[in-house]
Amino acid sequence: TSQYEQRNANNPAWACYDIIHRARQLKNISTGIYEFDVRGVQASRIDYQAFVDWATFCEDRELYFNGVIYKTQKLWDALSGPSEAGRGRVILRGTKFSCVCDAPSEPVQMFAISNMELDSFREEFLGQKDRANAIELNFYNIDNNYQKTTLPIYGPGYDEATAIQNPTQVSVDFAMSLAQAYRYGKYQLRV
Repeated sequence: TSQYEQRNANNPAWACYDIIHRARQLKNISTGIYEFDVRGVQASRIDYQAFVDWATFCEDRELYFNGVIYKTQKLWDALSGPSEAGRGRVILRGTKFSCVCDAPSEPVQMFAISNMELDSFREEFLGQKDRANAIELNFYNIDNNYQKTTLPIYGPGYDEATAIQNPTQVSVDFAMSLAQAYRYGKYQLRV
């Protein structure tokens, strides 16, 4: 619409957009009219459609960012929390800010014998015993008055009696419901 529209700040994509753009509607005391004051990157240098697509992905997957940026930090550090919550990243494409997320999409490149140099392909896998088969997720629990909570999340086929226990610890600095934390942990296990 070529004008500002209000969006939910708990959507990770819009949180990132706001951190980059930092537009605020302020009342001009000389004219009495509300005007927009942009303290960040101009809208013309932001790939708005990429953020719309990421925001839609977050809404479809019920991904939320419930956090507070309470200290002065570099732009990229401030973007890390919402980006992590939304399974995406803000990137620079030339001089424009854009974003990518872990949404399903069509393949864009395929490697085969026809487009590789002879004997240049190498593939290594981490051994099964070295892979994490459980995550201990530390997060602020919305369902428990924002108390720091540790939630164990197990991979598929995990059997406590016979499995080689190889948990890894993951901590996030934002709040989640128990259901959202469980989905986040299962996603991290797949990653």
